[in-house]
Amino acid sequence: LVVSGVVSNVSDAERPVPMIKIELRDGQDVIVQEYIHPPGSTQLPAGEQLDFKAHVGEVALTARRVHVLFSEGKSEMDGGSEESEGEEKAKDN
Repeated sequence: LVVSGVVSNVSDAERPVPMIKIELRDGQDVIVQEYIHPPGSTQLPAGEQLDFKAHVGEVALTARRVHVLFSEGKSEMDGGSEESEGEEKAKDN
Protein backbone atom coordinates (compact mmCIF):
# COMPACT_ATOMS: atom_id res chain seq x y z
CA LEU A 1 0.00 0.00 0.00
CA VAL A 2 1.32 3.44 -0.93
CA VAL A 3 -0.18 6.58 0.58
CA SER A 4 0.80 9.87 -1.03
CA GLY A 5 -0.27 13.45 -0.60
CA VAL A 6 0.71 17.07 -0.19
CA VAL A 7 1.18 19.08 3.00
CA SER A 8 0.53 22.78 2.35
CA ASN A 9 1.39 25.74 4.54
CA VAL A 10 -1.44 28.19 3.89
CA SER A 11 -0.28 30.60 6.61
CA ASP A 12 1.86 33.72 6.31
CA ALA A 13 4.68 32.27 8.43
CA GLU A 14 7.02 29.28 8.42
CA ARG A 15 5.49 26.29 10.24
CA PRO A 16 6.78 22.95 11.53
CA VAL A 17 5.80 19.96 9.40
CA PRO A 18 3.92 17.30 11.39
CA MET A 19 4.48 13.57 11.14
CA ILE A 20 1.99 11.75 8.91
CA LYS A 21 -0.04 9.10 10.76
CA ILE A 22 -1.63 6.34 8.68
CA GLU A 23 -4.32 4.22 10.32
CA LEU A 24 -5.78 1.08 8.78
CA ARG A 25 -9.24 0.35 10.18
CA ASP A 26 -11.57 -2.63 9.98
CA GLY A 27 -15.29 -2.66 9.12
CA GLN A 28 -16.20 -1.59 12.68
CA ASP A 29 -13.78 1.39 12.46
CA VAL A 30 -11.28 -0.22 14.87
CA ILE A 31 -7.60 0.48 14.16
CA VAL A 32 -5.91 -2.75 13.07
CA GLN A 33 -2.58 -1.20 12.01
CA GLU A 34 -0.96 2.21 12.23
CA TYR A 35 2.22 3.76 10.91
CA ILE A 36 4.03 7.06 11.41
CA HIS A 37 5.69 8.50 8.31
CA PRO A 38 8.31 11.21 8.90
CA PRO A 39 8.02 14.21 6.56
CA GLY A 40 10.83 15.06 4.17
CA SER A 41 11.43 18.34 6.01
CA THR A 42 10.89 19.67 9.53
CA GLN A 43 9.89 23.21 8.52
CA LEU A 44 7.71 24.51 5.69
CA PRO A 45 7.97 28.15 4.56
CA ALA A 46 4.81 30.23 4.15
CA GLY A 47 2.85 29.34 1.02
CA GLU A 48 4.98 26.28 0.23
CA GLN A 49 4.00 22.64 -0.26
CA LEU A 50 5.69 19.34 0.55
CA ASP A 51 4.87 16.09 -1.24
CA PHE A 52 5.02 12.82 0.68
CA LYS A 53 4.84 9.16 -0.27
CA ALA A 54 4.58 6.52 2.46
CA HIS A 55 5.05 2.84 1.71
CA VAL A 56 3.02 0.82 4.20
CA GLY A 57 4.15 -2.75 4.80
CA GLU A 58 1.91 -5.78 4.59
CA VAL A 59 -1.71 -4.78 5.10
CA ALA A 60 -3.93 -6.70 7.55
CA LEU A 61 -6.62 -8.71 5.79
CA THR A 62 -9.26 -7.10 8.03
CA ALA A 63 -8.37 -3.54 6.94
CA ARG A 64 -11.20 -1.77 5.11
CA ARG A 65 -10.37 1.95 5.44
CA VAL A 66 -7.32 4.17 5.46
CA HIS A 67 -7.23 7.29 7.63
CA VAL A 68 -4.44 9.84 7.18
CA LEU A 69 -3.84 12.32 10.00
CA PHE A 70 -1.18 14.65 11.38
CA SER A 71 0.69 13.41 14.45
CA GLU A 72 3.40 14.73 16.75
CA GLY A 73 4.66 11.48 18.22
CA LYS A 74 5.38 7.82 17.60
CA SER A 75 2.59 5.32 17.23
CA GLU A 76 1.68 3.06 20.12
CA MET A 77 2.76 0.12 17.94
CA ASP A 78 6.23 1.70 17.82
CA GLY A 79 6.37 1.90 21.62
CA GLY A 80 5.34 5.53 22.07
CA SER A 81 2.16 7.50 22.37
CA GLU A 82 0.67 9.71 19.75
CA GLU A 83 -1.16 12.98 19.81
CA SER A 84 -3.27 13.70 16.82
CA GLU A 85 -3.84 17.20 15.58
CA GLY A 86 -5.23 18.58 12.39
CA GLU A 87 -8.04 17.37 10.23
CA GLU A 88 -8.64 13.73 9.45
CA LYS A 89 -9.06 12.56 5.90
CA ALA A 90 -10.55 9.14 5.30
CA LYS A 91 -10.84 7.02 2.19
CA ASP A 92 -12.92 3.88 1.95
CA ASN A 93 -11.31 0.95 0.16
